[in-house]
Amino acid sequence: MKNILAGILVLSMALTMLLPLVALAEEEPADLLYIYGGASNKSRAKLKTMGQQSWYMMYSTQTNAGEAIDLSTFKECAQTETGMWKPDEVVEIMGFDPAQPDKAIAFHADWFNIRKDGFLTGDTGFSAAVKWVCEQDGVYDVTGSYSGGSSAGYAEEAYHEANGGYIAVSDGVYMSMFIKGERMFCADTWEGEGRRIPQTEIDYPGVALKAGDEIWLVTDTKANGGWDDPWFYLSIARVGDLPQE
Repeated sequence: MKNILAGILVLSMALTMLLPLVALAEEEPADLLYIYGGASNKSRAKLKTMGQQSWYMMYSTQTNAGEAIDLSTFKECAQTETGMWKPDEVVEIMGFDPAQPDKAIAFHADWFNIRKDGFLTGDTGFSAAVKWVCEQDGVYDVTGSYSGGSSAGYAEEAYHEANGGYIAVSDGVYMSMFIKGERMFCADTWEGEGRRIPQTEIDYPGVALKAGDEIWLVTDTKANGGWDDPWFYLSIARVGDLPQE
């Protein structure tokens, strides 16, 4: 009899311990969080492979477009042996060197750089972007910030001579954001105090997204890509389901 009672007691305790596990298994999965830029954490984009965590590294040869930048001109970057993401083409620009106005200069996107810490810069002849593609329908809070620009010391001068040659200097960048193809802002860093934009908030709560919808961060390098340092931080957090239609 004692053995039977002891068995019942052990079984009862085991069931009590299992019940929370069963409840956990029946709960909805945790809402999704995607982060580009900022301090390292488990949700931050790793950018090791194209499409990882829904992020895509993109480039366009359309530059100095400002509000007219066309997302359809962007292509996926190629990955170098060192893991960097770069355009896989060369751009030739006629008259870039004022001393040789009839000569085309080739640009190889040497300074093009898309980093996981939020540094997003193109190069002369190349705009840079990160694209996020929604995988799950839902309501998302889209928040973050952007800042940066170009070195102020070069002011209006487009070139200066150094060691017998010409080097490009800064003219600022356009920093843009798009949600579902709609431009949310386009900021010209050259118009900021000291040719820079201070940290500026991104705040779009309660955005309804369906699988396949896109969010873009874009840096247009204007006429040249010298001395630019644009930074983005973006958090895309799923906070609920879409309302029933």
